[in-house]
Amino acid sequence: LDYLFIYPLLGYFVEHVYGDELQKRRNLILVNLVGLVSFGLFTAETHILQQHYGRFEEINGLTFLMVVMLITDVRWLCGKIKIPQWLKKILLFAGAGVFGVYLLEPQVRGVTSCIYDVLAPYITWFGATFIWLIAAMVLGILFMNVLKRIPLVKKLF
Repeated sequence: LDYLFIYPLLGYFVEHVYGDELQKRRNLILVNLVGLVSFGLFTAETHILQQHYGRFEEINGLTFLMVVMLITDVRWLCGKIKIPQWLKKILLFAGAGVFGVYLLEPQVRGVTSCIYDVLAPYITWFGATFIWLIAAMVLGILFMNVLKRIPLVKKLF
């Protein structure tokens, strides 16, 4: 339930309230430093839990710091580079399905969990998790874009 409110609000505030302020050089460096430190701590704790207990958990307290870094960096990057037309089409297609990934993530992750089970013995748990989550995201984007072609569902979005 916290994801339902926190991340959309976080995106709104980063874009509309603090957006221009965060684009200043000093603040970009600070946001990235905090985001990278939180990523390092997140990765270290995940690795330690996996090594000692054979499991790991999400550290919600640090995730939002990485999200602020990503939103800020993508906004900065999009203002600096010219994107080719073919890449724009891919990004628009993916962007059109992201809300579905957000809503359907637990179900899609459950359906694709076999990817982790098959790959983990061969490429370690970290690589298997990475491929599994990318596959879940792609499947969610495809599923949402297919759903949007149904007239009744199309009216909802």
